[in-house]
Amino acid sequence: MALELILLRHGEAEFSIPDAERRLTSKGAEQTRQVIRQRVESLAGLTAAYISPYRRAQQTFLVIAELAELPAPQSLDLLQPESSVTQLIEWLQQQQGKILLVAHNPLLTLLLHQLLGVASHSFDTSTLASLKMPVAAAGCAELDWIDYPR
Repeated sequence: MALELILLRHGEAEFSIPDAERRLTSKGAEQTRQVIRQRVESLAGLTAAYISPYRRAQQTFLVIAELAELPAPQSLDLLQPESSVTQLIEWLQQQQGKILLVAHNPLLTLLLHQLLGVASHSFDTSTLASLKMPVAAAGCAELDWIDYPR
């Protein structure tokens, strides 16, 4: 079975330390709502949702859940900002269906480039993208669409 990934970078967050505790700003929540409203139908049929354990990613998921029916989220350490893209792709190779990942940069931009096999787009805060692939491997994905908050 093919794999479809819906990738979302968390919304704008406050600047504070420690990094894992940074909170979503009201602007970040609104930008997330905006981008999700543009593509809410694309979240239908998700088989799983995985979220970084960082607070801003968890809060971003809660904003999405206000607008769409989603599967229960699972926290995944592989979605932390400095996680290994190689390890994340190895984990994705065991997955199938339509999966939502809510995470951070630089991880999401590196994942996108690796799966597409080309450096193309980047993930600003609240960027949402859809990738389709027969298998999670370098150069095997197609970018279905990418939306940025306006």
